[in-house]
Amino acid sequence: MSFLSGLLGLDAGKATQAAAKKNQNLLNGLNDRGMGYINQGEQQSAGYLNQALGQYSPYNQTGLAANTMMANALGLNGAAGNAAATSAFQAAPGYQFNLNQQLQATQRGAAAGGMLASGNLLTALQDRASGTANQAYGTWLQNLIGQSGQGLSAASQTAGAYNNLANLYQQTAGQRVDFDNSITHGRMGANTQYAQGGEANAAGYAKLGQTLGTLAGKAIPFPGFGG
Repeated sequence: MSFLSGLLGLDAGKATQAAAKKNQNLLNGLNDRGMGYINQGEQQSAGYLNQALGQYSPYNQTGLAANTMMANALGLNGAAGNAAATSAFQAAPGYQFNLNQQLQATQRGAAAGGMLASGNLLTALQDRASGTANQAYGTWLQNLIGQSGQGLSAASQTAGAYNNLANLYQQTAGQRVDFDNSITHGRMGANTQYAQGGEANAAGYAKLGQTLGTLAGKAIPFPGFGG
């Protein structure tokens, strides 16, 4: 800005335009940083939620398997399902060992009483085997119910984690929209400020033309700004 330009009003509005440019640069920087903060927060939060989902996965799988086996045991999946449940029950840890222990105890009792050759021994063995199986089967079903319930709880927690993810994405989407609106309004203000500076500068040149015209005794048209 020269002394003469300032004196004649030719620098009018230039400071306003310079400030508008600075404001535009500041808004651009703020936009980059602000969106970066939102993106970073979203990525970190989503990462933690996905990690939690991974922790629930094993319980979901075992719970589903237990629920399927319960349906087999109840006959809901037909003869094939019932056969699968029976096979799984008999293969359960400790079942065969416990059955053998009970049968051996019955045989020892019969031997002590001199009844090994008695027909009652077979009946006793059958009764002991049936009672042991029924008791073990009831325990096995209760274990399935517990495992299925654990899976149901994990499924509920999983659904909650997915809901939190959905809320997170909705929240950050809203933050982006709000932030973008703020930046847009700021840029519009800077554009208006720049235009106002340009108008002030043009008015300075027009005023100079009118002043020179008056001094010369007539109006001197100034290119672009009228007479």
